[in-house]
Amino acid sequence: MANDVAQAIPAEYSFTTVPLALEDILAANHAINIHLSPEEIETYIVCGDIAGTVDANGSLVIGLRELNDSDYAGIALLSPSAQTAGSTDVSVFIAGGLTGDDTEGGLDTEEAATPAG
Repeated sequence: MANDVAQAIPAEYSFTTVPLALEDILAANHAINIHLSPEEIETYIVCGDIAGTVDANGSLVIGLRELNDSDYAGIALLSPSAQTAGSTDVSVFIAGGLTGDDTEGGLDTEEAATPAG
C-alpha cells in the first residue's frame, strides 16, 4: 500500500493545563474557544461546550464545531492533570477541510476554559 501524502489533512494541536479540577469545570457552563491568531484574538474559528460524561479514566472528550465559516473542526480531550493536583490538562486537535471545504493554514490554537456565552 502506497503512502499518499497528498491525501493527508494537515492538523493543528495545542496543550495547556487549566487551574481548575475537571469536576469544577463541569459544575458550571464553560467552553473551549480557538482563536484565529494572537493578532486576531477576537476572531473565533472553533468552539465547543464543555459537557458530557467523564469516562472510566476520568477523562472527557468533546467535539469542537466550526465558527465564522473557518472550515475548521476538531476535538478536545480534558483529563485530570498528572502534574498539578486540582488542575485539568486540555489537549485540542483541529483541522481544516473536515467540514467540507479544503482550507489549510497555520493557526495559533490557544484555548481556555471560559464561561460559555
